[in-house]
Amino acid sequence: MRTIIREIVMDYLERIPKEIIRRDYDIAQMLRDESFNRIITVIGVRRVGKTYLLFQTLKDLEEKNAFYINFEDERIPRESKFLTELIPTLIEIFGDKRPFYLLLDEIHTMPNWSLWARRIHDFRDAKIVLTGSSSKLMSKEISTELRGRSHDVYLLPLSFREFLRFKGFKLDMELSSTKRALLNRYLLEYLEYGGLPEVVLASEDRKLLILQDYFRTIIYRDIVERHSVKDIENIMDILKILLNSTMISYTRVYNILRSKGVRIGKEKVINYINYALESLFVHLVPIFSRKMSSQIIYPKKVYFADNGFIRAISIRYGKEKWRWLENIVFLELLRRIRNRPLARIYYWKNDEYEVDFVVQELDEIKCAVQVAWDLEEYSTRKREIKGLVRFMRKFGAKEGIIVTYESEEEIFEGGIKIKVIPILKLLLEDILTL
Repeated sequence: MRTIIREIVMDYLERIPKEIIRRDYDIAQMLRDESFNRIITVIGVRRVGKTYLLFQTLKDLEEKNAFYINFEDERIPRESKFLTELIPTLIEIFGDKRPFYLLLDEIHTMPNWSLWARRIHDFRDAKIVLTGSSSKLMSKEISTELRGRSHDVYLLPLSFREFLRFKGFKLDMELSSTKRALLNRYLLEYLEYGGLPEVVLASEDRKLLILQDYFRTIIYRDIVERHSVKDIENIMDILKILLNSTMISYTRVYNILRSKGVRIGKEKVINYINYALESLFVHLVPIFSRKMSSQIIYPKKVYFADNGFIRAISIRYGKEKWRWLENIVFLELLRRIRNRPLARIYYWKNDEYEVDFVVQELDEIKCAVQVAWDLEEYSTRKREIKGLVRFMRKFGAKEGIIVTYESEEEIFEGGIKIKVIPILKLLLEDILTL
């Protein structure tokens, strides 16, 4: 067993990519912090770049006692003895340099992995970073297995800054007209095709094919295989309904299917939507209300893990730029609160008006955000402004923002100040009070 471990460890040390485009996540810093005593678990939708984040962390550590292992390697026997012998083998090869840094991909495929991880963590033999395919192991299951010893790192698709880094575009203080035009072109590409790393680096003629392949993979590996689902067509129908909706409820999806002659129970519809949520492919945003019952009863707004899925799969919204814009704003808000477990995103609606996003942390409303491609039409302008004003007056929100594609201004309505900002400013500047 130790011979196998030696071979695998040495192979991965040699095969880590030489060049890695950096993500804005510093796991190495957490690992070096002596006061930080948690197992780090990296979660995110499939193909978001979890493995390459481990490679980045390995390079950042610059330690001879840092090691990466992918447990989907066919050479690794599915025996708990492999894990038991791992630390002794590392000591045998490299000397006793505990704590080792262990970056472990897909470890959940091993028997008794959680018992081993708890023991290694508690005895301070290693500092551990785990990732798991969303089809095999979700964050809530990791947390259950490790009983409060884990810290989740939620890996989202590339931010626009990261996207530009992947494109080799350097942001200067002052941009020439040529670079400004290229920046705007990249912004449209980001809105349309999203920020999954492989898609960003692919040629334009391959982007949709890659995204459609990801969609199929999520269905088959994260839902069908994981939950032993047999009626694949119903899963496909439900996900397509979600992709072609801006607001849904379990009952509405059930009624749509029944109206098409699909024989399916409501409980199964609920389960299938929940499987999609677990895979992190889809997000449902509840209504903002002081009553918990309203949050449960009212329909929820639908957003997706990456804009590319809307473009590649949705028939209704695949080419609707306002839909791309709204989904990008949702992802950006999610990015800003990902390390704040008590922060939540809602929408608000009354009989007349709606606010697209409300960010609340505990009892404090951090901001209210509308999204509109532009405010040129009087009816659009009135609707977006009135919705914010009504909400801010009713709930005492401190900041109201309208995000557009390129408009920028300040509006004063009834003593309330509203900022209109272009999406580029939201993505590149820290202008939200969150």
